[in-house]
This record gives sequence, structure tokens and C-alpha cells, in this order.
Amino acid sequence: MPTLFSIIIPCFNYAKVLPRAIESVLLQSGSDYEVLVINDGSTDNSLSVAHEFAERYPSLINVIDQDNAGPAATRNRGVEGSLGQYLIFLDADDELLPGALAVFRERLHERPEIHVLVAGHNSIAESGGSKYISPGMMPNTPKDRVEAYLLSKRLVLSNGSVAFGRDVFSQYRYPEQYRSSEDLSVFVHALANYNCSLLDDAVAAVHKHGDSLRHDLLISNSVGLAIVDEVFSSERLQEDVLGLKSRFYIQRCLSLSRTAYLSKDYVSCKRYFHLAYKVSWKVVFDFSYFRKFILSSLKQ
Repeated sequence: MPTLFSIIIPCFNYAKVLPRAIESVLLQSGSDYEVLVINDGSTDNSLSVAHEFAERYPSLINVIDQDNAGPAATRNRGVEGSLGQYLIFLDADDELLPGALAVFRERLHERPEIHVLVAGHNSIAESGGSKYISPGMMPNTPKDRVEAYLLSKRLVLSNGSVAFGRDVFSQYRYPEQYRSSEDLSVFVHALANYNCSLLDDAVAAVHKHGDSLRHDLLISNSVGLAIVDEVFSSERLQEDVLGLKSRFYIQRCLSLSRTAYLSKDYVSCKRYFHLAYKVSWKVVFDFSYFRKFILSSLKQ
């Protein structure tokens, strides 16, 4: 039977929870999927855990080991090593919910022209509490889809709850120069250039952690504002979609300003807010960010 789904699990030092992720895939129905575990130079026993599963399920699970290269390179390695018509990137600390592939399978059988299928997920807090996160709405035009995802947040995409047609990666892959936010440009590329559809079903459980990369100021600063040009590349996006770039630049500046404030880097907080202000003075009306800017000025 042809491989319909490739579930790609990047892993870096997640040996304790990797079994949960793999087992959540093994519980899925059907025989039209494969599992790829990409070990990104883990220093714990993630690789041996992955190999133990591969030995038990040799026809279903493949393990790829590489020197540490970051999440983007790891996902790209999974794209290269996979066989499926649709790719699902499942973080090693997350899990697929029972029946997830059946939900995807049914919609794709009904509409084989779909390249990007977005579903909901359950957000699991560190305390164990679960909250359903709706994918929101899927506008009809590329510009409106990108606006809904990046700016108004009316469309929610999360790894584990999105199935990408292989064609999505024929012209563009995850940008390996970034150690965080690397999925933004791929999501935008997919929404702007391919047929998309929405499912309200929750198909994944996404576990939240306080030490996530998105909260790490050093990582955020290393990506900085360069991701704006990566997301809004004229090589991949139409002119009307590119018109959203300045709004995203402002949003990115304000987000970095907030991250810097929470990390007590008041110099960076002020600098990023000032960059946003240079594009639009109206940011002063966003009280939450403006307040952090004022407090940063007073704390120096």
C-alpha cells in the first residue's frame, strides 16, 4: 500500500517523553503511514530509545541520526528521508490523539486536491490541564489566509495538527539559519501558495513548557527581525501578500520588546519598541507594550 502519511518526529534530548510521541502514532488506525524519528545529536539516550522502537517495528519506524543542527535542519532531513504523500511534523514532547490519522484520511479522500490540511489541537499545561484550541477559520484568498495566521490570529497552525502535501516542500524548505521561529515562513509559504482546508477536530496534544525556545531571549535575539524578510520573500509570495510585511514587522518588534522586558533586558525592550514606533507612531496606543517601554526607561 502506498504511504499516505509520514509522521516526522524531530528529537533533541527528549528521551523521557519520546516513547509517548511514538506510541501515539502506533495507536493510529490503518497501514498507510510511516514514522521517522530524527535524532538531532541528543546527549541523552534519545537515540537508543528510538532504536528500541525501530527494532520492534522495523517495517514502520525508521531512525535517522545526525549531528546537532537545529529544528529546521532536522525537519528538512525528515522531508528528504520520508515517503509519504502528506507530512506531519510531530514534536517529540507532543502526541497524536486517537483517531487523528483517520480524521485526516477521511478529508483527504473527499478532497484529494488539498495540499495543506489544518486541524485543531489540545493545549496541555504543565499542570496537566487541557484546553481545546480551535484552528479558527480558513479565508479563501492567500492574502487573507496569511493575515489571519500572522496578524489577526484568526487562524491557528501548530506542528502536529497540520498535514502538508509533499509538493509544499518542492520549492522551499525550513530555513536552517534560524533556531526558532523557523516554522513561520513555511506556514506562510503553504497558506499563500497551496490549496488549504480546515478541520475542527483536535488531532494532537501539544504540551507547553516554561523553558520553550520562544521564551529564550538569546534565541529570540539571534533570530531578531531577520525572520521578517524570510517570511515575506518576493520569490515566494504575491504582491498583495507582500503588502502585509510592514504590519508583521511592527508586530515582531513589539513581540521582541515584550520578550526583552520579561527578561529584564530593558535596553533591548526600548530599542525594539522604538523600531516599531519609527514605522507607525500609533503603537503608543497599544498600552501593554507602551507601558513596558516607559517602565524600561525608568529602570535604567
